[in-house]
Amino acid sequence: MSLIATPLSVRNSVLKTRLVMAPMATGRANEDGLVTRNLCDYYHRRAKAGGLGAIIVEHAFIHPQGRLAPNQLSIATDDCIEGLSQLVGSIHEPFGGTLAICQLTHAGSNALPADLSNGLVAPSACIHPGHKRSGNTGLVPHALTSHEIHELTDCFCEAAQRAEAAGFDGVELHAAHGYLLDQFYSPLTNHRDDEYGPQSIENRTRFLCETIQRVRESVGEIFLIAVRFGPCDYAPNGAVLEDGPQAAVLLEQAGADIIDVSGGMFNFSAHELRPPGFFRESSTAIHAAIHIPVLTAGGVHLPQEAEWLLQTGATDLVGIGRLLMRQPDWAAKAISSLCQVGVL
Repeated sequence: MSLIATPLSVRNSVLKTRLVMAPMATGRANEDGLVTRNLCDYYHRRAKAGGLGAIIVEHAFIHPQGRLAPNQLSIATDDCIEGLSQLVGSIHEPFGGTLAICQLTHAGSNALPADLSNGLVAPSACIHPGHKRSGNTGLVPHALTSHEIHELTDCFCEAAQRAEAAGFDGVELHAAHGYLLDQFYSPLTNHRDDEYGPQSIENRTRFLCETIQRVRESVGEIFLIAVRFGPCDYAPNGAVLEDGPQAAVLLEQAGADIIDVSGGMFNFSAHELRPPGFFRESSTAIHAAIHIPVLTAGGVHLPQEAEWLLQTGATDLVGIGRLLMRQPDWAAKAISSLCQVGVL
């Protein structure tokens, strides 16, 4: 029996298919990070084409200090809510229940703050080892104090509340790709000696787990909380494959509803990764360890590949990114093509 078009219940929501539009930065917000008509039209076209259980909207920065790039979407102030509501409407309106989820991020030492004189922040005062997309290569970040960590947890909570006010069905906390929450998880960037340090999986995930718990307390019971998680760095002295299942159990216990398995400190650059499903080794191990749905993406080009990932226990949901950027109707056509060949 095919899985790709089978609905999946998560918390009090239902994804009508197992295909999810993965978050992909478009740079279509305005210079202040506010929603534009161009951005709404982009998501509207992909929702209208059909076939998607959910659309995870590209990363929105929760604080100007954590902004990654110009024209990145903002969810840092209440002024963003009106435009975000219009964006949600462009996904929800006539399209049969596609869920809208907003990805929340702070880029940490990979950020390009509006005023670099205020410096960068990170778990420890060490230069980010990954690919720097924001022009701050060589700048040593300020190591966050415990008080500052708690303030940033507040920022994530406030951003989640704005997403809920705008009508999103949920949020995804971005703890992958070398951004701030991932920087705490990775031993490559976390050299602390306190309760947030690298001495244990519990310590490395503490900031993330506390944020999940606080977000759950600050939003309604039906609101989804996903986590984009980079369990493995694929690099010497970094996070390793075996860390992922242990960490995922803690994220589930903290209140996460979906674990979106992706890349760690070096994003998609590890030479070991092979399509389809770049991170299927990690996602398969995590899938076996937890009781909530797993999502993964990377290198899926054919509907049969998405179905294979589902059937082999690598994941419960398949993320599609660049294909949907180029082909807005790919998901609908994928499901239709499997029907025509008798797979469904």
